[in-house]
Amino acid sequence: SNPYRYEVLKRIIDFNPGMYGIIFTRTKMDAQSITETLTREGYDIEALHGDLTQQQRDKVMARFRDKTIQLL
Repeated sequence: SNPYRYEVLKRIIDFNPGMYGIIFTRTKMDAQSITETLTREGYDIEALHGDLTQQQRDKVMARFRDKTIQLL
């Protein structure tokens, strides 16, 4: 994996403070890793992947729709 991907993502987010977006990953582990790393750095992000129940997915999507979280 690219060691600079977190820095690049953070730079894009920081330069677009009003942005709401979706980050696509190849694997569930990548999604979880990026989410955990960016959360520790103070970004409003949640992972959405197949290990979540439908209720959990619906809750995450609702939070993204009402702009409670910035990144998915």
